[in-house]
Amino acid sequence: MRLALDGSWLKFSPNRCSHYCNSIVSLIIAVGSGIGDETPGKQGMERGMQGRIEAPVGRRTLVQSDKTQAQPAHKAIRVAADGSAVIEGRKCVDCGAVVADATMACRACGSRTPLEAVRAGPGGKVFSWSVIHRSYPGIPVPFVSAIVDLDGGLTLKGTLRGIAPEAVHPDLAVEAVIDDAGGILDKEGRPYVGFHFVPKGVGQ
Repeated sequence: MRLALDGSWLKFSPNRCSHYCNSIVSLIIAVGSGIGDETPGKQGMERGMQGRIEAPVGRRTLVQSDKTQAQPAHKAIRVAADGSAVIEGRKCVDCGAVVADATMACRACGSRTPLEAVRAGPGGKVFSWSVIHRSYPGIPVPFVSAIVDLDGGLTLKGTLRGIAPEAVHPDLAVEAVIDDAGGILDKEGRPYVGFHFVPKGVGQ
């Protein structure tokens, strides 16, 4: 997909495009600066602004039982029976495109060859971001909502913490961190597993 703005062309991958098209408000892009603006949805990862339990991707563990099995708050999160959680994408074996969920056909090339699971992150770079000044009740503002190209080819949107909004810039090196999605529970009392981003080397 290509989007024309003021005579300039920006090329988006199918994965990036889905993040923009699903925004509640129109995405505003400053051509040449890579700066975007979008309003986040009600994903668990956006509600995790005050998550109480955080650990690097691949090292997250929750106390599990039949009644407390953690649930992924995002389709790219995989939670094992032992409570460990990782971020995975689905890769087209024909063209190499990586998306967050398995589809009947590759969104990039149309191939119907089954997609294969690939580990994503934890490292990545900021592609675009927005500074959110108004959000849902109970969510502290302002905060940064960023679209990040993770190592491994997967692109995800999530909250970027640990940095002042004015310090964010294109290609900022970040890491994905698994969290407890703000401590929210489903109707059966089971916890959710979400994620957020932090600048590389900053910690959790």
